[in-house]
Amino acid sequence: MSSAIRRVVTGHDVNGKAVIASDELLSGDASRVNPGDVFYRLWGWDVPPQLPDDGHEPATEDFYPPCAGARFVIVNLADDTTRAQLPRIALADLIADYERLLPGAAQYVDPATPRFHRTPTVDFAVVLSGRVELELDSGDRTTLSAGDTVVQNGTSHAWINVGSEPTQLGLFMAGVPHSHTRTVGPDGEQNG
Repeated sequence: MSSAIRRVVTGHDVNGKAVIASDELLSGDASRVNPGDVFYRLWGWDVPPQLPDDGHEPATEDFYPPCAGARFVIVNLADDTTRAQLPRIALADLIADYERLLPGAAQYVDPATPRFHRTPTVDFAVVLSGRVELELDSGDRTTLSAGDTVVQNGTSHAWINVGSEPTQLGLFMAGVPHSHTRTVGPDGEQNG
């Protein structure tokens, strides 16, 4: 997988004509506890943009969007062979790594099963390469391959690379109200 992803952004000039506002390579943020996992934050907003605009990147706070916010990300997941060789890590170390990589994301981790998370978002996912298993807290599982899509409606879920190659997912996340979102405080205590 490439270590950088090209992002092209359009906008409008002062005369209202469409222009290429930016064309750049973006580096991802690599996990320290799960080598091979890389997160690319491509675009997003906390407040819907007003168009036309000049194509500037809106400011965002957390990795997951607030209600009416959105995020566009690409995630690389290490293959199962790489993951199997990793030492077991403490929950506090996992949460700290999540928070470093994905600000605000640690609050949505299920401390009983740390690979699971439930966010107040509807996620539109496409598998770009590799094979990944979507696992739900009910025990339901489905294996997805390149080209497969998922609409993930705020459920407690985990993504598990089940192939011998890295997996790459494209995700568009829309922030929505959710009455069953569990949160975890910085001390690991569960709320909600």
